[in-house]
Amino acid sequence: MQRFLPFFQAITAVFAKEMPILFAAQMAQIEETHPAYGGPGTAFSSITLNKKNRAALHKDAGDLPQGYGVMTALNSGIFDGCKLVFPRYGIAVRYGNRDVLFIDSHEVHGNMPILGVSGMYERISCICYYRTRLAKCLSPAEESEQARRRKKGDPLRQGRHSGFCDRERAICRDEDG
Repeated sequence: MQRFLPFFQAITAVFAKEMPILFAAQMAQIEETHPAYGGPGTAFSSITLNKKNRAALHKDAGDLPQGYGVMTALNSGIFDGCKLVFPRYGIAVRYGNRDVLFIDSHEVHGNMPILGVSGMYERISCICYYRTRLAKCLSPAEESEQARRRKKGDPLRQGRHSGFCDRERAICRDEDG
């Protein structure tokens, strides 16, 4: 991750310049979050990488309601398709190599299949966002210790936090899952 950190910091700089209000809301959450759960100098707790993946229509869940998904792609070779689709608006967008796209990921969206000759192209999409409940998580060591001490039937969280943190996936959930 350290090798790619400057890339995600550059995406953060574009986010700050182009969407300052949404950026500020997301940074306020980052500042409330343990540093272990975010990329230093970024507005993101989570980055999803998809290699040649097609995503069916969906709405994202668990990310910051007042935030936006920030997307980019790393492309090489020749291919077509793979447009990001928003059916409600009747639009499909093909974003190019290292373009930065801001989306309301709470709207139904998906992407069309990639059309190309296998081995003749490469496409990796990067979706950057903030997981809503990470601000409730303790440090990774404290989360591990709390999980180690938990016995069957114990409440998931004691004290001021209402969620628990799955350290391996860096996702916080409330007691309802």
